Amino acid sequence: MCIITALVSFIEYLGDQIHYLIAGDHKFVFSVKGSIILLVIAKTDEPINHLYHQLGHVYSQIISILTAEANNILLRKEGYDLRNLLGDANRFFDGLTSVMDHDLSIFHQSIHCLRLDPLARKAISNALEISHHQNLLFSILIAGHQLVSMVRPKTYALQPGDIQLIMNFVHSSSAFRVGNESWTPICLPKFSDTGFLHGYVCFLAPKVCLFLLSTKQESFFELSTCKKVFMEEMTLCDGLVSIVNSLERRGYSVSELGIPPLLHFLFKYKGTNQITHPRFEAPYVDRKERKRLFRLYQRIHRRSRGPYIQHKIYFQRNL
Repeated sequence: MCIITALVSFIEYLGDQIHYLIAGDHKFVFSVKGSIILLVIAKTDEPINHLYHQLGHVYSQIISILTAEANNILLRKEGYDLRNLLGDANRFFDGLTSVMDHDLSIFHQSIHCLRLDPLARKAISNALEISHHQNLLFSILIAGHQLVSMVRPKTYALQPGDIQLIMNFVHSSSAFRVGNESWTPICLPKFSDTGFLHGYVCFLAPKVCLFLLSTKQESFFELSTCKKVFMEEMTLCDGLVSIVNSLERRGYSVSELGIPPLLHFLFKYKGTNQITHPRFEAPYVDRKERKRLFRLYQRIHRRSRGPYIQHKIYFQRNL
């Protein structure tokens, strides 16, 4: 670590910033966030900008636990080990790195929504609205790593990066069990990196989580009442049954589009930062083939969203 710090400091002394190094088959990608230095060493064919983007997610994970005060601590106490404050946070970083290794929404900075019948989704969203309380800022219903519905004020919004942090947060901790109610602080860096919001967490079924956010630390019981009202409405519309059934179907098949030559696709709607893609089927049935497809999407994304050259149409032979 001392060598890394010295290298970064030396480059800064020369009036420049270090971004990456390439040594043989290895890429060393740096991200300097104030007093925090992040480094990823990769021996994959991932684009450098995607590795840099992954470091941004890791930094956001740190801030979600400590807020931006982490940088101030390092400024006051040079050489301080942040692991003393992060405590048992490895499970969050492990969960995050696992998701970044296979989730197509990560490098597209978007959200994957659970496929539901429009009427069912509308009924679920209405249930969230009916259960609203004045101390409630955001109501979020999650199924796996997919968004089911979210209710928010008109004046505030959550960026995809913050929603992905929430999904990783609730699914990486064994403390959140089905039926249990939990109350926890969480910082959402894109929303505000200077303080904590307070989250009510309750798993309604395996992989189905209700996450309610408030600015008031003493709002647990009010939000617990919101959950009870929500569940009453969900029972009336069979909303939870619809969600569980959709999870069991594991998305949709590319064959449903009726385009025989098409093996897989990814579509992003910029208006809502949402993506959709079919489940992985032949020939992408084993880990090696799925990883090859994932790397191909990364390459296409880099070519179509690069800092210097952006292609509207990209065609590659011999896939």
